Amino acid sequence: MRRTIRVYVGESPRVVGVLHHDKQGARESSAFEYDGTWLRDENHYAIDPALPLVSGPQFHRKSGDGSAFPRAIADTEPDGWGRRIILRAHAKRRETARRKGQAIDTRPLDSLDFLLAVDDGSRVGALRFQDDDGVFQGAFEPGRRTAPPLIELGMLVSSSRAFESNAETSGPGFDACLAAVVAAFRLG
Repeated sequence: MRRTIRVYVGESPRVVGVLHHDKQGARESSAFEYDGTWLRDENHYAIDPALPLVSGPQFHRKSGDGSAFPRAIADTEPDGWGRRIILRAHAKRRETARRKGQAIDTRPLDSLDFLLAVDDGSRVGALRFQDDDGVFQGAFEPGRRTAPPLIELGMLVSSSRAFESNAETSGPGFDACLAAVVAAFRLG
């Protein structure tokens, strides 16, 4: 399956290029291609030393436990703990859909799913990712919180500890714990 995401930089987004992600079975690869407007801009720069300022796709293949993306993009991926939270939130969404009789996406999450689940406002670095519908991935939605305010950090710490030790239980306590941790990463 091949998916294409536009790559931007900065809060006032400037288009940098496109990221193509390809998954064939368990194999993943990507290609990054600078946008022509970026290449012509007098303030352009290479977003990664391994991605020189040239036109055309620049390919990257996942090897071993490495990333499917070039380093500049891989740096924005969640770490192992963040991946665990994303997997838990994904499982919870599937279970909720199953209980409601809705169709369930049984496809396992791939590297692009993890990359795009990270909160657009708190992602490491200045890169931003946008889908074909013009939606910034992991972007703040009106009426929905992103990271919890400072006053709730105590609850976030205790919820994170419960999550890490698998001490959360089903029911309202579990939902509150998972919601607090997921809200911190804006994944749910």
